[in-house]
Amino acid sequence: MPAQYLVIEITERVVVEDAVEANRVLRALKELGVGLAIDDLGVGYSSFSSLEIFPVDSIKIDRSFIHGLPENQSNSAITEAILNMADRLGFNVIAEGVETSGQLEFLRKYQCPQLQGLYFNKPMPAEEFEKYLNDKKQISD
Repeated sequence: MPAQYLVIEITERVVVEDAVEANRVLRALKELGVGLAIDDLGVGYSSFSSLEIFPVDSIKIDRSFIHGLPENQSNSAITEAILNMADRLGFNVIAEGVETSGQLEFLRKYQCPQLQGLYFNKPMPAEEFEKYLNDKKQISD
């Protein structure tokens, strides 16, 4: 598989434990063309300054912020702020844990580029996913 098709998700805890070594390894992966995503941004140990220090491409908004959308005003404000910040800094964003049409509508309204969660499908083993994709391809042909 070409490196550009691989995205490694990094938890904030991993990069905080040994920031120097983490930065060295992440930069080496980046040089190979591997994509890097910070998972669960905002709920762990690090600050937003880690976005400036580490060579990441994507930010994953934790499901705890998505859960209360759109009713919870705090979650709505935090999610909107993360989306605006990421857009201005040039990061891709993935919202985790999308489960309702209300969450989907909110995230579309604020132009979240990628969504993930049970609203779309359940997690599945690789073989089942391959069959799912093949079935979809046959329908579209």
